[in-house]
Amino acid sequence: MPELSPMRGEVGIVYDAAFLCLSVRGIVAERWGHGSGFGRHSIGHDNLSLTSKDGTRVAQVNLKGSVFIESAPSLDWNKFATDATGFLTDCLKTLQPSAATAIYADARLYSAAPTFSSARDRIASALLNGRYNHSPTAQGAFDDLSVSLQFKQGLMTITTTLGPMRRGELGQQLQGEQDLELYPDNVLFVQRRLEVFAGSDREKDRFGWEKAQERLESLMDDHVVNAPAEVSDYVDMILGQT
Repeated sequence: MPELSPMRGEVGIVYDAAFLCLSVRGIVAERWGHGSGFGRHSIGHDNLSLTSKDGTRVAQVNLKGSVFIESAPSLDWNKFATDATGFLTDCLKTLQPSAATAIYADARLYSAAPTFSSARDRIASALLNGRYNHSPTAQGAFDDLSVSLQFKQGLMTITTTLGPMRRGELGQQLQGEQDLELYPDNVLFVQRRLEVFAGSDREKDRFGWEKAQERLESLMDDHVVNAPAEVSDYVDMILGQT
């Protein structure tokens, strides 16, 4: 299988409310509103939204959370990770929320598949053949298939979802107005989502903005920056190719 290519990335921080911040106008808007790949903006008293003209690049901050999103058929993942880290760090330093609850990252990747059914059967055979005696046959095959695998590591939850997808279905997985003709007719789609929580009790546990910044930097450096290669290796292992 060819190495998975990133087509969408999203990183966000969720907090109860940054009440000490009177407005998001100022440092974040001034630094990121001029260029930085954005062409449109919307500014309210307690919210800022920056987007590219086609909506494929989005940066938002308000008193409840901050998020950075970008998608493209050949997404520059390193630049995305660098810009997302820079934007969210600026949001934390500016708003200084005392009650952050979670930090998350979402990577969506794809590789070309000869046909929809070949991608479907490859996943089904690897997961089911020899275990449940229910592998696809010439007489019966899965019509569709999506597999989600969740792993918990301390306060982090890692979820990997993979399945076959036709080009017409990619629109809902992307950001903004994209030319789907730039994507293959059939793909193996993989989504990797990482969530870091402040504590084991998600309803009560919180961390301050400085700890949130530490967790953000750790998440980006240890998991997000190398996500395309790491997820490719993981999927190859799951499907029995390594």
